[in-house]
Amino acid sequence: MVRNIFSKTAGAALACAASIGLVAGCSTDGDAVKSDAGSAASTTTQSDADPAKVRALVLTPKDFPAGYVAQEIPLSQMDDTLDKLRAATKGATFTPASCGDVNAIPDIDFGKIGLAVATKGMTASLTEMVTVGGTTVSNYRKQVTGECSSMTMTMEMEGQKVTSRVKQNVLDTPKVDADDSIVVEAVTTTKVGGQTVETRTLTGAAEVDGYLVNVTATNMVPSGDPDRAGFEALFTKAVAKVVDQA
Repeated sequence: MVRNIFSKTAGAALACAASIGLVAGCSTDGDAVKSDAGSAASTTTQSDADPAKVRALVLTPKDFPAGYVAQEIPLSQMDDTLDKLRAATKGATFTPASCGDVNAIPDIDFGKIGLAVATKGMTASLTEMVTVGGTTVSNYRKQVTGECSSMTMTMEMEGQKVTSRVKQNVLDTPKVDADDSIVVEAVTTTKVGGQTVETRTLTGAAEVDGYLVNVTATNMVPSGDPDRAGFEALFTKAVAKVVDQA
């Protein structure tokens, strides 16, 4: 049981760190939290995008695929999650070393995030975020196809050495009416003691008139595949709503 917790925490931390340019906070339960934070060199073009509208631009519970149940996540819980992620990665060693610098966890104002989360029993989750700012899809594409497309994080948790490796691959993107878009599959393998756990996630990002739309599908069963059909349906709907209502 303890090793399962180690594996889950470390794997989620590395999967989150690997895409930190788009997703500046991930929970140790594997769910992603979209950030509007970003460096001055990597922020999206603001145009007329209004941060006050992001919550109204996310999908409603009825828009999620059949079988998914919407979840309410208090802002205090998201703040606590980010603190846990920082603690988990403090002192971690990254290979390549430069990926550790790229993936520093910034402060996040969760009040400026449009967020919708739904789960399918204990097996799968779908998360949508809409923000203004963050990295561009172009910069994210460079990251996931560059030297950080395959990276390893080694750390200690309660005296145990934990090693996680993530590999990221760009997949075909569903047809969406966006300024730019990308879909990335991340496969994270975590080893602690004699146990190895593999998790897979799908992340889609799209820029629409200064807004950044992010959809993530996670299979919460080790070695299982994410809900590709549910992910593509939600990603398409998410982008279409921002296009129609932004």
